[in-house]
Amino acid sequence: MKAKPRAGVALLLSLILPGLGQVYGAKPSTGATIYGAYLVLLAAGAYLAPSVAGETFLYGLGVWFFGVRFAAAVDAYRQSKKKAAIASSTGLVVQALIAFVVAGQVSSYVIRQNLIEAFNSPSASMSPTVLVGDQFFVDKRSFEPKRGDLIVFESPENRSAEFVKRVVGLPGDLIEMSKGQLSINGVAVDRCELGKLGEQTLFVEKLDGRSHLIAVDSVDGPGDGGERQWRVDHGEYFVMGDNRDNSHDSRNFNGGRGASVPRDHIKARALLVWWAADTDRVGVSLNEITLPRGIERGADDCGL
Repeated sequence: MKAKPRAGVALLLSLILPGLGQVYGAKPSTGATIYGAYLVLLAAGAYLAPSVAGETFLYGLGVWFFGVRFAAAVDAYRQSKKKAAIASSTGLVVQALIAFVVAGQVSSYVIRQNLIEAFNSPSASMSPTVLVGDQFFVDKRSFEPKRGDLIVFESPENRSAEFVKRVVGLPGDLIEMSKGQLSINGVAVDRCELGKLGEQTLFVEKLDGRSHLIAVDSVDGPGDGGERQWRVDHGEYFVMGDNRDNSHDSRNFNGGRGASVPRDHIKARALLVWWAADTDRVGVSLNEITLPRGIERGADDCGL
């Protein structure tokens, strides 16, 4: 039995999955091409994300997600309006739906494993850089960790637990903490006081010329437990939270004795916030300094 495809149904199907409306309109090859282009754009965006500014990437993501759907839906609607009566396409649509969903899941899995993945921060250990509840993208492409990198890694105590911290020590480094002051290989790390944020004091800290914010509870207090030092083993990296007095990291891994993170535990580098309770943070790069409200006055003195 033949029936003319309904334009509204075609439009709705392509809004659900780009190209599905074309399959319903008896144009399966066109539908498959549109959906394939949709997946290619997704992969290209994931690959380019680390080199694209945060807001630009999010705008591009929006165009990909909504723009392709809208364009495909309009095309399916127009074609169905013109299409003559066709054989029932219900079975073909169901088959295409299954194929499209499977292809989408496979593509998403490959992207999450090799290119880019979403991550969230469950604690305040990286405040003020990463806030509780921040949802952010991470770059999973191969890289060599550098001092100052913000990384996601599997805990050396329990590989099922994943943390986000900052790399402060490279293989062979001697890391020292004394009254809250970080030193690497006998040289105190440069830092500049910005001002108070609530009960904490903010500093701009520089690691190999790269600046980031840290927060400490007390400028003079030994929040790290007094004078301590650690030697970073070969193939490992020493990590610390930016919320220095409120972070479970390399200083207290291994039952409080301290432990570095093996290279094969490191999964990705943090990129940008894609969702946050504070909408002003959406699109913020985690590799650049974003000053909290009310702390701007000391920025000039610290070269920001």
